[in-house]
Amino acid sequence: FGTIDLGLSQSLVLNGFEMNTFNDNGDSVNTALLYFRVTKVGDTPGAFSNISMNSPTSTSGNDKFWQLSNAGTNLTTGLSNGDYTIDFYVQNDASFTGGGGGTFIMNNWNSSGGPSASFSVVPEPSAALLGGLGALMLLRRRRL
Repeated sequence: FGTIDLGLSQSLVLNGFEMNTFNDNGDSVNTALLYFRVTKVGDTPGAFSNISMNSPTSTSGNDKFWQLSNAGTNLTTGLSNGDYTIDFYVQNDASFTGGGGGTFIMNNWNSSGGPSASFSVVPEPSAALLGGLGALMLLRRRRL
């Protein structure tokens, strides 16, 4: 996704997702969930968070269309400077005609095999400026 400069009030916001599902022979897809996590390169990945939809935005025959575009999840909140990876996977929960239910992880994606994207966070200019001024003061003291 490129470089995010927090000093310029830039952020990376996940607003949602969309997907199509198909119900067959009385089976029903009941929820759509997008799982995501942000990991600093070199760190151990943590748990996934999710954004869910409990009802489709439209249906047509056996097709269900799920869409969310206002989640407003800021993925850069609390991040320090460095390189990051975002991992994703999509999941649906369903009920079956013969009873019971289950979870479907779309396209066999899971916590270790889904798509990912990368971005970098650069320090705020004020932090970089203060660090630079401190270094200059140390150099000046040494010369005196």
